[in-house]
Amino acid sequence: RGKAFGSNDGRRVLISQRGRSFELQVHEWSEREITARIPTHPDLLPGAAVLQIRGFVGAGDSDPVNVTLERLPIEIREVHPAIAKQGTEVTLRGLRFGTRTGARDHVEITTITGGRERRARALLQVVEWSNETIRARLPVDERFVPGKYALVVVRLEPFERSNRLQISLD
Repeated sequence: RGKAFGSNDGRRVLISQRGRSFELQVHEWSEREITARIPTHPDLLPGAAVLQIRGFVGAGDSDPVNVTLERLPIEIREVHPAIAKQGTEVTLRGLRFGTRTGARDHVEITTITGGRERRARALLQVVEWSNETIRARLPVDERFVPGKYALVVVRLEPFERSNRLQISLD
């Protein structure tokens, strides 16, 4: 919120952090208020950042505004296939997986009984990892008989666990 934003012709809203700038997706723009979405990007981290309206061709820049970004949790939205056999490669799609920092970041499969996790768990073999997609191979393990299981993405630096998403083994 502010005043004298003018029109958005040739202007854009940027958020900057550690020498990199990212453009916000503007939803509404008026003389006193701009509503925009901060992009999801693995290099845009929680902490201090600067917002600024940048102009083109004769339009000036706004004063920079200091903001603090909060961390949003890792979220698995879907797994494909949802029913699979041991050893099958599955694709997890979601948000904020980040950039994998080595084998310590992983995907777990955990048994479920009555909606709660039990101790039996194993790691999936990660094939590919990006901010919104993880491809990984289900383990071949005699503890995982046909039934329902939970998949969880785990990041270790900083420590973070995603929501649980159900997968069925047949």
